Amino acid sequence: MKVKWKKLFLEYSSLRDGEFRPFLPSDDVKNAFAINAEKLGLDNPYDEAESAIDSIYDELTYLNLNDEIFPSIANPLLPIMQDTPTTPMTLNLPNVEGSVLTQKNAANQYSNLTMDQKIRLLFPNG
Repeated sequence: MKVKWKKLFLEYSSLRDGEFRPFLPSDDVKNAFAINAEKLGLDNPYDEAESAIDSIYDELTYLNLNDEIFPSIANPLLPIMQDTPTTPMTLNLPNVEGSVLTQKNAANQYSNLTMDQKIRLLFPNG
């Protein structure tokens, strides 16, 4: 328990002094990646990400919280994102019929049904 309080005090002191301490995955986290990748029969994704994580860590290590400008960090996933198909801006859905929007009590036509009746309407084949 003493170690936990010491760590909390160091973190508090850093914040008080305007020092930023970036997160770096622990050896336990790195080992978990390796074990899970092995179980799945895949390459360890942490191995590929480690250089990017270390690079970002190095950039943030000397960050002072009192600085007015936060450093601009290049997105290490950008090359991957360029190969990813873009999301369409339109869904090509049919137009809504205007008369449906102006009908009074259109939404209430099902409100008097029991839950069982509503389910049967939604799922007629069971």
